[in-house]
Amino acid sequence: MSAQHTQGLLAVNPTELDQITAADTGKEIARATHFGHSVDTIIANARRLAACWNACDGISTDDLDRYYGCQAGIDAALEEASLQYQLSVVVQRNELLEALELDHLLLSGANMNRSVVNKKVLSAIAKAKGGSA
Repeated sequence: MSAQHTQGLLAVNPTELDQITAADTGKEIARATHFGHSVDTIIANARRLAACWNACDGISTDDLDRYYGCQAGIDAALEEASLQYQLSVVVQRNELLEALELDHLLLSGANMNRSVVNKKVLSAIAKAKGGSA
């Protein structure tokens, strides 16, 4: 499938406890069904679905499908997601460090193009804040 799932975290609507919503917008994503279940079970199911969704934030649906049904696979998916995040943090740190070093050289009087250094510094800051270069 090429469609993307709703991004972000989910929550249970505090006024409609069977309704699962996008945590940031409050828009309905799903409802726990009533088919013969007690009200307590329906509420517990809604809470569990939202909690599972939130626990999988950052893991691709393809990885979830690939590792479905085996705890070791889920552990591997979580570790892979963690390693990918750690790698992105190291790359970000390196870009920020390079920008700081260039800025330090410029401030120390090195003969450098100020606009090139400034562009690199601003780019590193934007990436660190979650934007693009």
